[in-house]
Amino acid sequence: EWHTIEMLVIGSTPGAPNGKLVTWLDGVKQLELDDMMWVASGETGDFVQFDLNSLWGGQGGSLAAPQFMYVGKVRLSGTTERE
Repeated sequence: EWHTIEMLVIGSTPGAPNGKLVTWLDGVKQLELDDMMWVASGETGDFVQFDLNSLWGGQGGSLAAPQFMYVGKVRLSGTTERE
């Protein structure tokens, strides 16, 4: 079964908790976090990597059968401008 995962990451000013994360699953908002500090003081704030990882089984849980995550189209965009 295919699902659409969307993520909005608004980077923070270095050393300031003014970033944001919003996620949607199949068009329904799941999470919205304000006051995120993505960039430590003294760093540039440039994103150089994006990781999409999954956690299966939970804390010490075991799987009864193998599970897979297939990824279709990925569109990643960004800007250095903040609103």
